[in-house]
Amino acid sequence: MLLALTDCKKFEYIRHYYPIRGHSFLPCDRDFGLVKKSLNKYDRVYSLHEITEIIVKSSTKQNFIVKEISGNEILDFKAWWPRFYKKNTLSVETSNKNVPRNQKAQFSVANFHSFEYNSLKSGEIIAKRYINSEPNTFRLGLTGSKCSEIAPNIAYPTGKVPLKTAKLNDLKKMMNYIEHTHKQFYDEILLWPTTGGIDDEIDVD
Repeated sequence: MLLALTDCKKFEYIRHYYPIRGHSFLPCDRDFGLVKKSLNKYDRVYSLHEITEIIVKSSTKQNFIVKEISGNEILDFKAWWPRFYKKNTLSVETSNKNVPRNQKAQFSVANFHSFEYNSLKSGEIIAKRYINSEPNTFRLGLTGSKCSEIAPNIAYPTGKVPLKTAKLNDLKKMMNYIEHTHKQFYDEILLWPTTGGIDDEIDVD
């Protein structure tokens, strides 16, 4: 997704990294602490709107802005990206036949902590196992392909993300424990499509 943003010239340069557990010390750590402290005050939270309100109010200076996403804002990136990118490749630095097999670097998000994307180098990612380690250059862009816009199609035309039948059945079992003021929210979810369509076994009465 981030590679597509630079390739489509939405950004000139992006660098992102995954913090190592216990050693992040990021500026946002304090903000997350405030949110967690506020959430801990509530025994039960029934809706996404409640979570939004808790997060916004957790900052006395009103520093937090929450954007609630609706189903018709979710783009079909999953079907779009294979037209422009490869899922996997060896790094340029280790693709030579002279490099031993056990020393070859294959692209996998789980194996790296730092990633760089540059609009001047279309289809290319520079990844590092750690922030200061040796870089690996991965060319994921497909030859002859060039993206001009990102995932123009909506993933869920109905505006509702299909849910697994098992999850809806679990929700049905919980309905007796949900307060009356929040029941309408869950009644509507029980009518949502599943991965196989509306489940005939779910009784919403």
